[in-house]
Amino acid sequence: MPRKLPKMAIGGVHVQFVRCGKENCKCAAGILHGPYYAYFRRVNGRLRKRYLRKDEVAGFIKALDAVGSFHQRETSLLNRSWNTFSEVREIVRAAEIDIGSDGGGV
Repeated sequence: MPRKLPKMAIGGVHVQFVRCGKENCKCAAGILHGPYYAYFRRVNGRLRKRYLRKDEVAGFIKALDAVGSFHQRETSLLNRSWNTFSEVREIVRAAEIDIGSDGGGV
């Protein structure tokens, strides 16, 4: 399995190899422990990490993909709504200028 897994919009799953710190351990010679799978995300500006079991990784990535695609659709809809609102606002502004310029009332 590759070291870097796909990056998600709402965090990501990453593979880690770690050093335990014991003097006589194989990791002191450079053979690190792992792979360990962890889900990283930001909560209130702080980085949070949750370790995943190997059997959880595939399902977790699938769930993150589903949430990420929902987030993309939601963002797209929000952008289209904002563009429509901006167009309507410009039409209203233009109509107010036309009404004010001919001296007529409503």
